[in-house]
Amino acid sequence: MKNYSILLIAMVLWASCQTPEAPQETAQDLTIHLSGAILNGHEGEFQLFGSDDFELKSTVNDSGKFVMFFDAVKPGYYTMRFGGEYASIYLSPGDSLHLSLDPDQFDESLVFKGIGSGCNNYLVGRYLLDEKMDNEMTYEMRFKLSAAEYKAVVDSMIQVRQDFLDRSRLKHELPEKFVAEQQMAITYERGIALYDYESGAGYYQDLDIVDVPADYYTFTNDLALENEGLIGNKSYEGYVDTHLNAMAKDMLTDESEGDDLAFSGMKIDCIDKAFSSQELKNKFLHRTMKDAVNYYGSSDLTALLEKFTKCCKDQKCIDEITSEVAEWKALWKGNPAPDFKYADGEGTEVALSELKGKVVYVDVWASWCGPCRGEIPHLKDVEHNYHGRNVAFVSVSIDENEEAWREAVTSEELGGYQLLADKAWKSSICADYKINGIPRFMLFDQQGNIVTVDAPRPSSGEEITDMLDELLDKGEVAMIH
Repeated sequence: MKNYSILLIAMVLWASCQTPEAPQETAQDLTIHLSGAILNGHEGEFQLFGSDDFELKSTVNDSGKFVMFFDAVKPGYYTMRFGGEYASIYLSPGDSLHLSLDPDQFDESLVFKGIGSGCNNYLVGRYLLDEKMDNEMTYEMRFKLSAAEYKAVVDSMIQVRQDFLDRSRLKHELPEKFVAEQQMAITYERGIALYDYESGAGYYQDLDIVDVPADYYTFTNDLALENEGLIGNKSYEGYVDTHLNAMAKDMLTDESEGDDLAFSGMKIDCIDKAFSSQELKNKFLHRTMKDAVNYYGSSDLTALLEKFTKCCKDQKCIDEITSEVAEWKALWKGNPAPDFKYADGEGTEVALSELKGKVVYVDVWASWCGPCRGEIPHLKDVEHNYHGRNVAFVSVSIDENEEAWREAVTSEELGGYQLLADKAWKSSICADYKINGIPRFMLFDQQGNIVTVDAPRPSSGEEITDMLDELLDKGEVAMIH
């Protein structure tokens, strides 16, 4: 007998709760059933993600089957994941879907059957269509065109997407609401693509200033920023975010150019002015502040948080962001550095606190990390240039495979302190310093205080050496006095 493992049955509510007159019938109407067959003997965990931190998991048994079901009050877009691959999926209350896929040919093999299958087979086809167009006309090829030529290519690709939607509308008998959302999405995708030209052409044509016709950005006049009905539509939200970025960039002065926190602050100002809808304000304020915390949490966010809390009226969002900023606050400049202690290749334990009195430059890395290995020649150059000076270079590997770490240390002829964290990603250094990506470089002063837990990489050149020189100069002045 085949056993189906259901790990979680979740109730997801996106609207205000009201007591229904016929609770059993309503609950049945709200239920979404999703089952699947994973081909070619693959086992693992099937995951489904949605808005408001919705997450559902089901174990794929040894026959390649899984089942999950949950209640939802309205249609929405979700992300399904299996074996490291992702796909977009559209689910409505009452859907009863069965999917089949071969993980070795994920997108090409993905097929849906049952109630709600039409929308999802369209989404699979649309993804494959975009992939085909991207292969035929790569980003490099597009961005090497003039602005006018690029715009013509974008319009041609948009028309192909629209034609595919028109055909699929009849083939899959798509719901009118879904079709309308997809048409709006295609319109906003055009806006995103046209916005991409200046940065893309600048990169691929190696230009500091990209020439565009005077009327190039008139497309923005035809795309509404304010559309509450499209909340949750990735194309709409992506376009609005891109447009807000452009608005904030235009506000930057020579002094604030390159200042990430100043940019985030200006973007908050733009959001506050751009929307009359408080719901949309809250949505994009939260999104902007979330990005600021994720990317710049190691910087002092006090002023940015104050601006955010004045504009946002969603207390849940305010509480969430305030809590996340508070978690980062202990890692801001000037605070004592959380200590860590790990063993080197000889078994000798070295603690960060034992290096007090020196400037300490820490590299958190792993032997399997390509960008980490790419920094090693630059790190060795910095170490060589500061040899004999009051700087300690500490490399902490989060390798799970100790032999791989030892081999890398030997083959790369690494100097300084070479330490191996005891629990890989779950090591205290990752938890205490909120490390979820590597390489991560950190810099501490002679008093054992934080300078930055997101220091410039060795490959940055003068950016990191200027910081080291400044700390060393301050230390030497302090010793004289």
